[in-house]
Amino acid sequence: MPNSFRQRAIFSVLMAFAMVYGMEVYNQALLAGGLEMGHLLEPFADMVPLMFAVIVLETLVGGKVAHRLTFRLLDASKVSALLVTVFMGAFTCWSVCISCCFCGCVRRFAVFGACLGRFWDGGPCI
Repeated sequence: MPNSFRQRAIFSVLMAFAMVYGMEVYNQALLAGGLEMGHLLEPFADMVPLMFAVIVLETLVGGKVAHRLTFRLLDASKVSALLVTVFMGAFTCWSVCISCCFCGCVRRFAVFGACLGRFWDGGPCI
């Protein structure tokens, strides 16, 4: 597990890259109705802003939740460091994905509420 700031930063960047790339390839495959070779290169176009968002969520929410859940389930002195790292990574992905879904829902409902308010006032929705 990361012990220094540099190690935590590298771990965060690697986790963010894996999560963003995996989710973007999955979404592109769903939209196209199947996975093609071209879908493997498409996520690189908007990788940096999404990685930034994931790193912020991982720092504020995901890392703390992952650390708490991992060490609640595992005794670090009795299991291998690899297992602790795998659990930390899995719980980080899980908590950041839930956070991203929550942020997307809040944003969508905020836009929907603003649109609904304009509709009732007789103005255009967009």
